[in-house]
Amino acid sequence: MKLLAQQLTGTIVQTIDAKSRLTVPSRFLETFGRLSGVEGTDNLAVVVSLSLRGNMAIFPVPVFERFLEDLQQSAAESPELDEYLTNLLNHCEEQSLDAQNRLKVPQLMLPILMPKSAEQNAPGYDPELDYVAKVAEVKAAERAPFNAAVRGCGTYLEVASVTEVLQSFVQAASAQTRAAASKAGVQRRLTTGVYGTQARTGHGEAGA
Repeated sequence: MKLLAQQLTGTIVQTIDAKSRLTVPSRFLETFGRLSGVEGTDNLAVVVSLSLRGNMAIFPVPVFERFLEDLQQSAAESPELDEYLTNLLNHCEEQSLDAQNRLKVPQLMLPILMPKSAEQNAPGYDPELDYVAKVAEVKAAERAPFNAAVRGCGTYLEVASVTEVLQSFVQAASAQTRAAASKAGVQRRLTTGVYGTQARTGHGEAGA
């Protein structure tokens, strides 16, 4: 599929090792290189920063430059985007992947990628105290490796805790999502084979 070949798609669980290194999955590298405008993936330059969902984002440099320019223009009229822009720049760093296609996860981003505890759903849970506790764990000399989910988001990669990704899967399949798809007619067109007909014929009424 030509469209998917130009997009970063899929989710893969990767280990962040005791030295805070994350290997970018090989399935993403070719597309990432194309989005970076380079041939090959040796010492590929990336920008590591904060995603719109508050996770870690890995951007191809040209994508980040265009995103930043667009964001700076939009932030002038939006306090929320202005705050995000500040955080984006505060956590922004350019890196080059090493020979094993690894990058270094910034220390302050490690706590948001660690597995979420069951206490998060408990009454009185304080996310700030939880973050402080995880920062202390990150600083420990013998921090254990842990898994995180690397997921394709079209033109960039997002790294999130495995717990959060599993929760997002559940939310994506929620009754509200199905109701919205039904209202838009998407669910009916999918289940009645309209999309399959369009793919075979190259035309067709989307609303048929």
